[in-house]
Parts: sequence; C-alpha cells; structure tokens
Amino acid sequence: MTQEETNSNPNEPSQNIPPTQSDPIESSVSDNNTPQAARQPRKRKKNLTVRVIQEKTNQPKIANWIAGIAAVISLAVGIVTLYLFSETKKANITTRDALKHQIHIDSLDSVASVRKDTIDSIVRVKDNFRADSTFKLQKRSLNAQIQSLQETQKEFDIENRPLLQVLNIQFDTLTVGKKLYLKYLYVNSGKQPIKLLTETVKLKIQNNKKESDYTLTNPLISPINIYLIGNAIYQKKWFSGIPIKEDFYKHVRNGDFSLHLIGSCVFKNNVTNRRSIYEYDYRIFYAGDEVSVLGVTDTTIVH
Repeated sequence: MTQEETNSNPNEPSQNIPPTQSDPIESSVSDNNTPQAARQPRKRKKNLTVRVIQEKTNQPKIANWIAGIAAVISLAVGIVTLYLFSETKKANITTRDALKHQIHIDSLDSVASVRKDTIDSIVRVKDNFRADSTFKLQKRSLNAQIQSLQETQKEFDIENRPLLQVLNIQFDTLTVGKKLYLKYLYVNSGKQPIKLLTETVKLKIQNNKKESDYTLTNPLISPINIYLIGNAIYQKKWFSGIPIKEDFYKHVRNGDFSLHLIGSCVFKNNVTNRRSIYEYDYRIFYAGDEVSVLGVTDTTIVH
C-alpha cells in the first residue's frame, strides 16, 4: 500500500505533519535509505498521532472534572465556614448573655452583700452599745459593791480597832524638897490586841497669866514592849530630875502654873501588823483644892 492510499481512506483522519516536526525515529530511518525502514516510521507516526489527538480530547474533560471537584470543595469549605461562623456567633451571643447574667447576679449579690454587711454593722453597733451599757451598769454595780465592802471594812476596823488612851493622870508627889512625880495609865479599850513599843514623854510648865512664859523639859524616851489585850492597863510614871522649890509649889497650888503632860506612844496592831502613833497633851492644874485634868490633844495616827 502506498502513502496516497493511506491518506485517501475516509475512516482515517487526515493529518498534515510538517517536515520540520518529524519523529526522530523517522529521521533515523530515512537515513538508512531502505524501503522497509521508510515504511515502518509511517505506521508509528499514525499511532502517535491518534494518541496525541485522544490526549488533547481528554484534557478538557480532566480540567472540568478537577474544576468541579474544586468547586465542590470550595462549596463545602464555604458551608463549613458559614456553619462555624454561625456557631461562633451563637457561642459569642451565649457567652455575652451569660456574662451579662453573671454580671447581673454578681451585682445583685454585691448589693445583697452590702446590705447584709450594713445590717450586720448596725447589729454589731447595737450589740456593742448594749454590751457597753451592760458593762457600765456592771461596773457601777461592782464599784458600788466595792465601796460597800470598803465601808463595811472601815466600820469593822473602827469597831474592832485598838483604842489606846492615857487615863487617871494625877500628882503622885507634889512636895517641897522632893521630886515631882506624875502617874498615869495606858489603857487599850479596843477589841484588837496591841503591843506598846516605845514612849516619849516631856513636861511643859505653863504660866497661866502669860501664855508665852513656859518651860519645857527634855523629852524622856523609853522602850516598853508590853502587850495590851482588851481592857488591860499599863501604869507609867514621870518624875522630874530636881526637887520641887517652894516658889514653884506655891504657883502650882495657887493655880498660877499648870503642868502639861505631853507624850507619844508607838504601838503595833497584832492583827493587822500595822503600826500607829498615839499622841496626847493633857493639862494638869489646881482649881481650888481639887486637881483638874483637861485633855488638849488625844489622837492616833495609823501608818
């Protein structure tokens, strides 16, 4: 079969291939200058031509198929994106509503908390006021009780305290040419026992016509260490160091001179162990033929 016959076949598509685009195989066969080699490349060229035509025919179909798949994917992605956007928007709305609700609840809780704190503060103030009032009343009551106990203690101390006194002061000797003697008694008329510790005694000779004219003897200090319980007594004497002169005797008997027995005695309460000082000043003088004793000072100082 010749080349013309092949091209005239109506069932085969006509294809004019330029010489410059010939198959390499065809070029190599033509160089051999043999008829068999010339015929074989023409058959292969025909097959290749058919295959190229088929591939060119299929390329649009593949492209359309790929474009369709891409469109479907794009549509799916768009749908998913819209869905996610819708869900995100719903979630944002839900979150916003929940946040608003929580803020509202928190606001209500805050108001309720403030109200509760205010009420609690008012209650605490009232309780503190009541407690303070109660404390003040209790304090007043306690102070009243303490004062009552103190008064009771004072009354008890006054009622039961020792009471030291000097009694029965008199001239033991008042004779010209002899020493002057005065005798007296210490008496505890209280309910608590005491111990006499020391005594200090002096004599003051007073001119009754002239108050600034007097003579004071030196004090005589002597220890005692005697217990006095109940109405027990302790007798003491004071005497002058020089004999009595006649002029002095006359002034005393006429009432021109008076004698002051001035002294003090330190004693201790045997119940409370507290020390006290008993101080006294008694005036002794003649009123006619009688001897009179007048108390000037009689006091007890508790330490």
